[in-house]
Amino acid sequence: MKFKREVTLLVVPFVLHMLISNSFSFIDTLMITGLGEVAVASVAAASQFSFVLGMVLSATYGMSAFITQFYGVNQMNNVYRTMGLMLTTSLLFSLFAFVLVTVFKEPLLSLFIKDEQGMAYGMQYVSVIVFVFVLNAIKDTYGHALGAIGKIKVNVIFGCIGMGFNTLFNYLLIYGVGWFPAYEVMGAAIATLLSTVISLLLVLGFVYGRRYYVNAHLKQLFSFNWSFSKRIYKTIYPLVLHEGIWSFGNMLYAVAFGHMGIVALATFQLARIFNQYFLMGISGFSYAARVMIGRKLSSDDPAEAITSARSFTRLAIYSAIVVSILIILLNPMIVNLFTELSLKCNKSLKMSSIFKVLY
Repeated sequence: MKFKREVTLLVVPFVLHMLISNSFSFIDTLMITGLGEVAVASVAAASQFSFVLGMVLSATYGMSAFITQFYGVNQMNNVYRTMGLMLTTSLLFSLFAFVLVTVFKEPLLSLFIKDEQGMAYGMQYVSVIVFVFVLNAIKDTYGHALGAIGKIKVNVIFGCIGMGFNTLFNYLLIYGVGWFPAYEVMGAAIATLLSTVISLLLVLGFVYGRRYYVNAHLKQLFSFNWSFSKRIYKTIYPLVLHEGIWSFGNMLYAVAFGHMGIVALATFQLARIFNQYFLMGISGFSYAARVMIGRKLSSDDPAEAITSARSFTRLAIYSAIVVSILIILLNPMIVNLFTELSLKCNKSLKMSSIFKVLY
């Protein structure tokens, strides 16, 4: 009974947070479909860089498991050190991606798309979205730190606000409304950038304005030494390596679909966006499990962590089955959202969504 109560209090906010976080790319893709397959395919190509970086950073944020344990035994100095290490590491990865994509954006995009208009769209989108890399590194560090100590509701509230602004800016900037010019694909990137800036300012303003739990000063954040860093890196580097290789392998799907043509790449993007959106709900279980198990490990009876881990594993399997059935049942409704796209693309999307379930 105690486990069910803890799961309810943790899982629901975490699932909501993950769904909201993934809504930015979902909304961008949904709102640019009116521009046609070329626009969708160009965003698919440009989004590969965000996808790989996002998977690597998700592994980096695994450091937050240490935050949970340190917080459980009231070692706030170590909580702040871990936050600082997480922030530094995520910023280094993000800055590396920023420089790499900025300098080599044309040859990198050419791996996925050959269409001249698609390349132009992709260049516009990438030129803006690279700045989101760095902003997200800061925002997500604080977000994961808050989640690690169970204060996930803050992320949900500010995530909803950010999603609202993203939708509004997309509406104003993609097609042009009133005094706003129509930036088309670049408008989606600008909308994401603006909403990310707002979300970041809200999170930092709340944390430091209210002196809320993780309001560490620079000296506290960067007080970690090599011995401390080595201990944490030793634990997370296999996960970073795994996620990096896995995401790179998935990126090769986009390369293959890109060589098959615009329709194939656009279909791949739409199917992946929807499947990821459903899978993010399942990911909420893993984040909640990390917090709960971390608490158990820092308690007087860490053996409970094993019991909780087994229970969460069963829940994850059941959830995956339910989500797979939902994807199959909702597939016709999903395809109907994209009436602006060609009949060929819609047919491909219908088949792709079904086979993605098996994957």
